[in-house]
Amino acid sequence: MAKTIQTGNTRLTKGDMQKVYVRNLFGLQLGWNYEKMQGLGYAYVIMPVLKRLYANDQEKMKRALKMQLGYFNTTPGMSHLIIGADMALEEELGIEAEEVVTGLKTGLMGPFAGVGDTLFIAIYRAIVFSIAAISHCREIRWGWSCLCLLVRQLCGFVTNSLILVITPAVSWPPVLPIRLLRLRKLPAFWA
Repeated sequence: MAKTIQTGNTRLTKGDMQKVYVRNLFGLQLGWNYEKMQGLGYAYVIMPVLKRLYANDQEKMKRALKMQLGYFNTTPGMSHLIIGADMALEEELGIEAEEVVTGLKTGLMGPFAGVGDTLFIAIYRAIVFSIAAISHCREIRWGWSCLCLLVRQLCGFVTNSLILVITPAVSWPPVLPIRLLRLRKLPAFWA
């Protein structure tokens, strides 16, 4: 039986949080458009939580989904912090906190985009490509490409794991990416 986290009358399971983790990792930017930017992807990412919390009330589900479909744009590596805080607010306060959730998303997406772009684009590229240039000068032909891939994946795993800090379920295994590699069935959006 899956462990559950209960606050008030609503429950989120570890499975729900793992679904959000995987969807955020692979699906945040799938529905990117010029009107809402990552808004459609954000709604896709948070959908398992909404289904769990509002399964019995279609009106609340419609309101929550409409709220989550709003404008959203931040660095994907920092989006987990906002999504984790959103999940905690939805679980604790429900749809009555619609303005709080919208304010949280609006207030955090700009600063996190600035910090994330600096860390994961400017600084990351400068360090990795400097090491790659030195490796190339020392005639280590394959070393720089392995280094680039390794550092990028490490940065992605660390930032994507930040959802564990924000959400109440901090106990599920951090070896999820290893388990995902062992999947025999591809997720639905890859089929």
